[in-house]
Amino acid sequence: MFPTTAITAAAALAAAPLLAGAVATAFTPLLQKRRRVAGLLFHSVADKPGLNLTGIPKNTFGEVLDCLKNNNIAAITLSQHAALPSIHRTATAITFDDGLCSFYDGAFPMLEECGVKSTVFQVAGFVGKKGDWDVIGKKRHLTAGMLREIAGHGHEIGSHSLTHANLVWLN
Repeated sequence: MFPTTAITAAAALAAAPLLAGAVATAFTPLLQKRRRVAGLLFHSVADKPGLNLTGIPKNTFGEVLDCLKNNNIAAITLSQHAALPSIHRTATAITFDDGLCSFYDGAFPMLEECGVKSTVFQVAGFVGKKGDWDVIGKKRHLTAGMLREIAGHGHEIGSHSLTHANLVWLN
């Protein structure tokens, strides 16, 4: 048997993403009323995302891009979002967490084909390395050369911390 504290900690870790999603869902309508800008957050886009709960298949990502285009929804970077005054049209900020190579292989070519720019949040200490926090499979992160190429095409590069620390658990 596990000690009660271990079970409580495991339950808290498992529930944290769900709680964050619930909070984001609750606040999204308030933010959208103010600026009418929604955000789409992705981690990986791959042919077969496997057991990765934060990855989506390429065809599904293609459907998202088609939906935005067919509904005249502009896809923008976070800097473009921040620069917008009160707007009269709907826009969507597209972001990718962690800076995984699946962005370069999967999403990047699709975004370029559609003329859509995004913001990639790279874990700075893992450029060109494999992440050490994944439970199922260690995923490779973008290299410095890939990041330069992505930025050269007009996508933004941001920082997703140095070590991918769980910021909620830090003092």
